[in-house]
Amino acid sequence: MDAITSLKADHKSVEKLFRQFEKAGDRATKTKADLVKKIIEELSVHKWVSSELVGMDPEAERFDPTAGRR
Repeated sequence: MDAITSLKADHKSVEKLFRQFEKAGDRATKTKADLVKKIIEELSVHKWVSSELVGMDPEAERFDPTAGRR
């Protein structure tokens, strides 16, 4: 899967989680906490990959696979 396709899929996944959060009732604190945990996990992957790429030489062997991975 290329990076753009991966980002679009992840975006849809996070949007779905936010919709579920919005639909949860006021008393659904456990459900909301679980959803927030999943949202953070999904978004943290991108922060981690981004921080890894920032300092990486574009000629490094791992540059292309890291930029294109899910």
